[in-house]
Amino acid sequence: MQGGRHNKISLRQEQSQLTKDHKMKPIEYYVALAASMLFVLTQHKEKTWLSRSAIAGSSGGIGYATAPDVAMMVGRSEILAVVVITAFSYFLLDACGALLADREAIKEMVKRRLGGKT
Repeated sequence: MQGGRHNKISLRQEQSQLTKDHKMKPIEYYVALAASMLFVLTQHKEKTWLSRSAIAGSSGGIGYATAPDVAMMVGRSEILAVVVITAFSYFLLDACGALLADREAIKEMVKRRLGGKT
């Protein structure tokens, strides 16, 4: 029984230390991230819900993961960085998806690169 209590205290101490080491972001950061993801989710109504959700989740994940570093590099807030990166990553993912969906264009690019006639 004593060992169980000791483990609980150690776990609480570790959690407390993690909170100190990794400062929580302000609520505004998460609101901005959610708003950006909702913007992405509302785009392209003709796509399925799953497809739009996947793109929104990917864009939000990229924004969340890269915002602190980008904000530090450009000297702006993380809140602005997460909004801009989430929107930019959506446009990039959408453009790549459109390019990959156009199989004829891909075939033409491959033929040109390999020296074939178009």
